[in-house]
Amino acid sequence: MFWDRAAIFYDLFGYIYNGKVNERLCAAVSELIGGGDSVLECACGTGMISAAVAPKCRELTATDYSEGMLKLAKRRLRRFDNAKVCFADITKLDFDDESFDAVIVNSRAD
Repeated sequence: MFWDRAAIFYDLFGYIYNGKVNERLCAAVSELIGGGDSVLECACGTGMISAAVAPKCRELTATDYSEGMLKLAKRRLRRFDNAKVCFADITKLDFDDESFDAVIVNSRAD
């Protein structure tokens, strides 16, 4: 899969091309999250937004369909006891309705 191969370079390109935008994005999204929130992030990639949100919420479930991206997200989120990272296809999620207080989906075209 393309994203498995691209994962190792994803953050580098994101930082070079979108560093300041990504910083503002993470800050803006994390401001919308409350301390008691259960949060689902779909297509979390390497966990950039997840790492900004995890300290602000009660629990975070970060999902992606790329094992390469998930490996990096797990590494980035390992310091947060309230975060779990799991494989999921955004088009076929297996969560009950109203399981989360907030859902995050980020799409960029770098």
